[in-house]
Amino acid sequence: MKIDLNKVVCIDLMKWNDQLIKEYDEYFGMDGDVFIKNKKNGVKKYYFSPELKYVKTGFYGGDDVIAIEFTENPKVNKGGDVTKHNLKLNLPFTTKEIKKLRSIEPFDFVKFRKEKNIEAAQKRKAQKQKEFSDSNNTSVSESKITNVILDLDTILDKISKLGVDSLTKKEKDFLDGL
Repeated sequence: MKIDLNKVVCIDLMKWNDQLIKEYDEYFGMDGDVFIKNKKNGVKKYYFSPELKYVKTGFYGGDDVIAIEFTENPKVNKGGDVTKHNLKLNLPFTTKEIKKLRSIEPFDFVKFRKEKNIEAAQKRKAQKQKEFSDSNNTSVSESKITNVILDLDTILDKISKLGVDSLTKKEKDFLDGL
């Protein structure tokens, strides 16, 4: 089976503490306890390929693992099936492919998690703004809506619910004029 190395994901367990591994497990549905145990036993990196998903290989580490890298002194896998530099391969790779495999940047779960939290916060903020404007929307004319929005109590409510950044230019100008 030929694997597209551009789709391979590398997980560097040495850069992650147990809590981060468990969060990764919760987010992606992988077995974090196994990762933690294997890390303690000398597994350094996992190389995953979505192309192997659900192919029953029986390979150490999971069905979609194409390679595992060990620390210098692993407590497991002391057999002769580890190639140079403590890399165990599930599939045969050429020297050039192994070099490319090892050059893959590890997945930065901390950065990924921060980006997802930012996206979630932005969605929550947009939802709150929509709810606030929906609650202030009435069937009166535009001029009366402007008067309602430019009321000090309404603006202060908006600030307490959504923050100062949620104010429009007209609302900020109104506050500056007080």
